[in-house]
Amino acid sequence: MPFKTHAIRAASLSTILLAGCQTVDDLSNKISTTWSSVLNSASNDVNQTSASSSPAARDVSTEVPSSSLMAYLSAEDVIDGDTILISGSLVDLYGIDAPELSQTCQYKGAELLCGELARNALIGFTSGASVLCEAAPQQGTNRLVGRCFVDGFSLSNELVKSGMAFGTPLGSADFDVEEQWARDHLRGIWKTSFEFPWKWKPIES
Repeated sequence: MPFKTHAIRAASLSTILLAGCQTVDDLSNKISTTWSSVLNSASNDVNQTSASSSPAARDVSTEVPSSSLMAYLSAEDVIDGDTILISGSLVDLYGIDAPELSQTCQYKGAELLCGELARNALIGFTSGASVLCEAAPQQGTNRLVGRCFVDGFSLSNELVKSGMAFGTPLGSADFDVEEQWARDHLRGIWKTSFEFPWKWKPIES
């Protein structure tokens, strides 16, 4: 039962990701390595992606404007692959879309819980870290949309670069470089058969 097996793997992924990581690049590379391990367990015939230098993580100013939110996050504060709860506010990460929590993808006949894996990738970036979000109200919802950072590095950039989220189709071209690199090098979800989250619909029972 591949679905059950990989659900268990997804639940423990965040613990694996945090081990031995000192920088954001370490963690981004660890996500790709761990993702490959998940795929290896789903199939005995996985072609390993050749090593290549990823786009450099973008450093940004961490000066906190008056509209910013800052807090240390735990795993429970990560709602899904692109949404966090910070200082009591739900914040959607700016410009990206990750697989929905119940969304699956396929790899060589195995069904993987890509939504859970995307959430755990975001847990890996944020758990126990000080997260800064420059957030603004999102029209028509009770949520905020924010550019969120850990140690000056954009969470949106890093998730797209690791292949665990996509730039939104109606957004700007902010993440085109990271997404193209992830796609070219089959990082994360790009190595599977999937639907973009804005096209995916849950199967009704």
